[in-house]
Amino acid sequence: MLTASRTKWIASLILGGILVVLALVGGKWQTTYAADAGVNQVPVIDHIYPSKAPAGSDNLVMIIMGSNFGQVEDFIRVWLEDADHNYTAAPIEVIDTALSVVITDTLMVAPDFYSIRVVKSNGLSVPTIPPDPIYDQVSNAVDFEVYAPLRIFLPVMDK
Repeated sequence: MLTASRTKWIASLILGGILVVLALVGGKWQTTYAADAGVNQVPVIDHIYPSKAPAGSDNLVMIIMGSNFGQVEDFIRVWLEDADHNYTAAPIEVIDTALSVVITDTLMVAPDFYSIRVVKSNGLSVPTIPPDPIYDQVSNAVDFEVYAPLRIFLPVMDK
């Protein structure tokens, strides 16, 4: 009788220990984190600054304002898309309602229109471009224009 109760007690301790260990590492299982409402929400872009730049500009820092961006730079990318190419940029700094990113001068060589989106990964990895619908969430698109600078030449008049 004593050995049956001891066996049940030892089995209960082992099972309880396994459950405690699984509960502690549960965050690595890509659970929904239901306590944090912003984790699994799709990012939304309200506006960007600047929204346009002249062709031939140097690197510029773009501020993207919106919501649900998260706070971990490693899991967020800015997706720039024109008619022919896809580009990604890693953000410099991210808070839940804004992020900053460097737009390089190589993207502003000639006049062009870019569609800007924020891609957030729920898979705890770098988002892929084009986004993987299972792990990546994509924001709405906002236009960024690289325009031809206006040049005006005034003749010098001598009297």
